[in-house]
Amino acid sequence: MLSQQQDRMIIKFTVTNFRSIHGSETMMFQTGESINQKTKAENLIFNDDKSHGKPLIRSGVLFGANASGKSNFLRAIKTLETMVLKSSEYKLDSTIPTYEPFKLDGTSKSLPCTFEIDFVAKDGIRYNYLVEFDQTRILREELNFFERNRKLNRHALLFSRNQDIRIQFGESYQGEREFNILENQLLLSRAGLEKLPSLTEVYRFFSSYLFIEISHSFEDALLKKVEEILTGELLPRYKHSLISLIKAADTGIIDLFTESLNVDRANFYLDNDPLDERNIKIILNKNRKRIKTIHPVFTNGVETGVEFFDLLREESTGTIKLLGIAAAIIDALDDGSTVIIDELDKHLHPLLSRMIINLFHDLESNPHNAQLIFSTHDISLFDRDLFRRDQIFLVDKSLEGKSTIRRLSDIKGISKVVPIEKWYMAGLFKAVPSTNPYLITLPE
Repeated sequence: MLSQQQDRMIIKFTVTNFRSIHGSETMMFQTGESINQKTKAENLIFNDDKSHGKPLIRSGVLFGANASGKSNFLRAIKTLETMVLKSSEYKLDSTIPTYEPFKLDGTSKSLPCTFEIDFVAKDGIRYNYLVEFDQTRILREELNFFERNRKLNRHALLFSRNQDIRIQFGESYQGEREFNILENQLLLSRAGLEKLPSLTEVYRFFSSYLFIEISHSFEDALLKKVEEILTGELLPRYKHSLISLIKAADTGIIDLFTESLNVDRANFYLDNDPLDERNIKIILNKNRKRIKTIHPVFTNGVETGVEFFDLLREESTGTIKLLGIAAAIIDALDDGSTVIIDELDKHLHPLLSRMIINLFHDLESNPHNAQLIFSTHDISLFDRDLFRRDQIFLVDKSLEGKSTIRRLSDIKGISKVVPIEKWYMAGLFKAVPSTNPYLITLPE
């Protein structure tokens, strides 16, 4: 059996009462009980540390109908990340902006949201972090760790806090113990502001080793990563890898660079009213650099020169998304991060999606055990030759609007002969839309 270094990985994530998720729902990234670990072993990460539990899957894919709640499961992880990184900025008496309870029930819309995540940080330690909050207060915050090479029941407390901001520290906790935090702020957020040895790697897991892209919000974050690579802010070898990936995708692009623009502050007027300073800074930062692509020019079939394209103005939407995703993936593959992408297939050809997935499954391209979690509508990816059954998540929504999630490996009686995508399309696994064209009324 393969033995590999396992770090910076999500083991499981549980969410309760968030958006379309009513009850407690768990995404498990450990191997399923019903599947032999030798089946597509290249898709797994093995570790000898008993505290980490069973091997983990390198990738997980969420399938489900439109509005089934796929994005909400991924958004829940993003929301926890946002709270860890931003809650230290929340003002006195301000509401918690990430509080979004299930609203289609008379009682749940006033109940707390709860997030709980098990993960392995860069220090190789498995942690469990739980946050429970309502619109104005953190009701509970708790961080535990698992002692190395001990059984899973040997976890120990780092800190625990209730709604009265009373903090209990465990024997192993190191760092400051006196904090002036508001009832709407997380204690873990303070690790981004001051030196707290026991919390540093936990905070860094959220700040440096998670990259989450939710639909309709990806462009700025992804393109910023591209700029960092092209300008050398990240490791120089990243640029070569980025360009090689774009070439492999058959985009016609042979090189990339950034162009600095001189933007005149005096031009920032709307109807003769000057924009405020904050908006001017936002526009300046967004337009200071433009990403340019280089394409070869041919004359009578012979390459005679090159042409420069502005990425945002002249390249396709698919190329823009692919470039952004490629930047995040190269960064993750280099340091073993977790990449979470909503609608990976949007604007991408199925073969490109498959190429990206295989980068994570290949031990040579993914030696540091980066993890990919994504949602998709691309049925061609519902493929046992690409995924183990415990890598495929099925998201359903009930008539009451409640989203649930389960893995394909939890379903018994699946034939090893019939292509599973046919069973899925036939509705045997659910997680498909129940269409009724007879309900459509067209104008006469």
